Amino acid sequence: MAENRKVGARLNIFFFWIMLFLFMNFVFSWFSPGWTNTIGAMLIGDEKSSKPEAEVTTKSIGTVNPIRTVKFLHFGNIELKTSMKTMKPRELKYLCDRKPETVLQWPKAEKGDCVVLKYKQSFKCSGISLRVEAADKFRGLLQTSTDGIVFSTVKVLAKGANDIPLKGENVKALRIMLYANTPEWKLGDINCR
Repeated sequence: MAENRKVGARLNIFFFWIMLFLFMNFVFSWFSPGWTNTIGAMLIGDEKSSKPEAEVTTKSIGTVNPIRTVKFLHFGNIELKTSMKTMKPRELKYLCDRKPETVLQWPKAEKGDCVVLKYKQSFKCSGISLRVEAADKFRGLLQTSTDGIVFSTVKVLAKGANDIPLKGENVKALRIMLYANTPEWKLGDINCR
């Protein structure tokens, strides 16, 4: 009987430390996503960041913290979220409806404004394609996440068609984030294959 109490006490202490760890992990990643992205890239062995072209681009961008998402919509098995307060949630479906004539129109946006596509289950992705209609001053990032929490930058987006090859990576969520103030622009369907 005494042994059962000792085992139960050990389990309670173990449970307490696990819950404390998870809580602190959540708090730190919520309030400082910039450094958690860096740690996440190091932990998953992000090979793209070691290429000279990516280093120059990353250094020129600096740290960009996403603005908190305030509106969301469920479309099939995808949860779409955005930080744009002036955007109507139902317009988010234009990113996944596979209709070329529908595009998501972004009004003038600030550094850190983003849209997040979070999938119900992670999947292997060999490439992402999307179209951006914008002025020359457009500055955006495409980021992926294997867990829906920690994101790493895959590509700096340019206006026009963007076809980004991936090496069969697991993807749970995608984020398109602006790293500079941008005039009005449009975003077409986001296709993962």
